[in-house]
Amino acid sequence: MKKIAAWVLAAILVCFLPAQCLAGGAPYNTVILERGGARITQNAFLPTGKIDKFGSEELKQPQDITTKDGYMFIADTGNGRVLKCKLDGETVAVYGKGELKQPKGVHVSDSGLLYVADQLQKAVYVFDEEGNIVKKYTKPDSALYGPENDFAPKKVASDSSGNVYIVSEGGVNGIIQLSKEGDFFGYVGANSTSLTLREVLRRLTFTETQRAQLKLSVPSSPYNVCTDQRGLVYTVTQGAQDALKKFNLASVNMLSPTSGIDLLTDVCVSSTEGIFAVSQYGYITEYDRDGRLLFVFGGPDDGSNRSGLFVSAMGIALDDQENLYVLDSEQGSVTAFARTEFAAVMRQALFLYHEGLYLESQELWEYVLRGDALSVMGHAGLGEVWYKLGEYDKALEAFRFALSHNGYSESFWELRNEWLMNNLAYVILGILGLAILAKILKTTNRKTGFLKPVQARAEKVSNLKIPKEFRFMARTFRNPADAFYGVRFENRVSVPSATLLYILFFLIYIAGKYGAGFLFKTVPEGHYELGTDFVLVFGVIAAVVICNNLVCSINDGEGKFRDIYAGLACCLTPYVFIKPILILLTHVLTDNERFIISFGGVFIGAAVLILVVAMVMEIQAYTLAQTAKILLLTLFTAAMLAVTLVIAWALVSQVADFVSALAREAYFRAG
Repeated sequence: MKKIAAWVLAAILVCFLPAQCLAGGAPYNTVILERGGARITQNAFLPTGKIDKFGSEELKQPQDITTKDGYMFIADTGNGRVLKCKLDGETVAVYGKGELKQPKGVHVSDSGLLYVADQLQKAVYVFDEEGNIVKKYTKPDSALYGPENDFAPKKVASDSSGNVYIVSEGGVNGIIQLSKEGDFFGYVGANSTSLTLREVLRRLTFTETQRAQLKLSVPSSPYNVCTDQRGLVYTVTQGAQDALKKFNLASVNMLSPTSGIDLLTDVCVSSTEGIFAVSQYGYITEYDRDGRLLFVFGGPDDGSNRSGLFVSAMGIALDDQENLYVLDSEQGSVTAFARTEFAAVMRQALFLYHEGLYLESQELWEYVLRGDALSVMGHAGLGEVWYKLGEYDKALEAFRFALSHNGYSESFWELRNEWLMNNLAYVILGILGLAILAKILKTTNRKTGFLKPVQARAEKVSNLKIPKEFRFMARTFRNPADAFYGVRFENRVSVPSATLLYILFFLIYIAGKYGAGFLFKTVPEGHYELGTDFVLVFGVIAAVVICNNLVCSINDGEGKFRDIYAGLACCLTPYVFIKPILILLTHVLTDNERFIISFGGVFIGAAVLILVVAMVMEIQAYTLAQTAKILLLTLFTAAMLAVTLVIAWALVSQVADFVSALAREAYFRAG
């Protein structure tokens, strides 16, 4: 939900801010998604021109575009041809006039051959530079292809070895891979499918006849394809969660699910492995080679016909200077974009970063941060520079801003080692000194008694009701049976003491949630929700106590409400005494020692669970089997109570809104 909300904000920033707010004169804002939210950054690309006349030719519903050696090739689908134009729009050649019927995809190989996917003719045509057809790929004559599978090419690409990759309309098996000679190699990059919980349950409970009537769950068909210099295959799929994919030679997706815009129509890759994708609505996204989002710009045309906005963007291409060209099918136009200096520097810095040349990228990252001080990429890159230079304190700060846990952990490890080497001897001497001092004080006190007044006062305080009961609760885990016997029959824990322990539990919970070390914090820095935490913690405690008392009352339990209230407080003592130690450790441990915190959390959870079981058994006089049943009923009752409260809150809110609206209506009518 947070990702969806961020992209809604991004769309608002791109589309609806006033034109005078748009940087650099572009009719859009350039947006970046970082640290869980969207924000405006410097423009990465600026529109340099819009071409809607190609010499004396006009486009009719064009569907694809590619570039090669200073020329652009456009699949002019409505006119049944492919245009070869200079980058300024001057037409220099027309391919396939009278031979092509519905060309939807174009691609130019490294050797200069033009591949055209014609969906209506169910073939991929290959033209030489003079416009002659030198090859034609049709439906593979292979049993592995599947005789029932259709062959309706709509997009095409090739690699340096001459292998051909074809997107067929409705091809749910993935991209068709053919050899240079047309032999069928198999499918690449098939999309997966998933079932909802409801669909799974229906398939498990329905009869065979009912299952046969269910709608088949089939994966989405890839929409477009391209390759890079290394022969890796990139695809975009509309309607898929991971719409952009990058496949290696083993057909394994190398990208994590990427953040981006839906309805992607095309993808292209730069010589430095930057990935560009465009959506049908005109949003252009740039990623680095690992799939991390860099920029979002462009957007839908608002009727002003401004350069940089689109009605139906269907293709995207890069020239040798990494200028972008975006094809608008509805307008029959091509818009050119030039990279800004800011984006060019960031791209070069990223290239050096990925190549491991961190020191060489220092000046570039500093330039990026001068242009955008909030750039996460910039801080992460500069953090690597400081780390290589041994400036671990600066690296720590940079990695923390960039939310780079791995870089932060490694920098902290080095700083901690440095501190230990410089101060370990003093620490050991300090511990020995304290031990010697304690021994001297103990011996002196035994002979002179000078500490007896202090000891007497301390003993007097410790024998007060609340401290005494806290000491008793602290011994719960050591002997649970005696502790809960004391709670039930000897009133060793009062309601005020239990309440104070619950409050202490809440304070420690807050400290662990918001005060843990950077590597172990589970919430964003600066983000607080104390009201929700209060309701959650004390709501759960109240629900458990009330529901357990209710369930035990109707199941011959012998304990009272007060006993359950005090007993549950005793069960939380492992958390109260151990969790603060773990919180302190989060400030001195790295990712390599994360298992210590994890083990501590598991130990606390197990200890609390054991004490809860012991508490119910002792206070209610149940057997172990009865206790397990009662605890399950308690959880079920608490869940039902929570659902009831949510429904009641929703009804009350609706009634309150109705009364408020009625009051406003009455006020306005009376006025």
